[in-house]
Amino acid sequence: SHFLHSLRDNLNSPSVREVYDDMLTQTITGFEEMVKQEVELGNFRSDIPAKTMGFFLYQSSLAINEQLQAFGLINPRKSIEERKPVYDGKVFSLMKLVDDYIKILKNALDKEQK
Repeated sequence: SHFLHSLRDNLNSPSVREVYDDMLTQTITGFEEMVKQEVELGNFRSDIPAKTMGFFLYQSSLAINEQLQAFGLINPRKSIEERKPVYDGKVFSLMKLVDDYIKILKNALDKEQK
């Protein structure tokens, strides 16, 4: 996570931009593949393209990270300076927030029950 935080902060370098863009594409594709699997299992709705739902989930993961930073639960820059993991001692807070987001997103993604 330190690497990714630093990478995002140094996007003015053409070589860094290429690495970042490649990692971003791979990450979004990963979310899309997870969505496709859930659609195939009958857990997620099939009336919205997997690409759209995958990107929506990716953006939700960014929102979780931004919220943790906005409310002072994590400070990636400070963690980097102190050579500590970003989520050191914050795993419970992170998982609670992820759980809250799942509750919000559940109705948007779940296949409609009849």
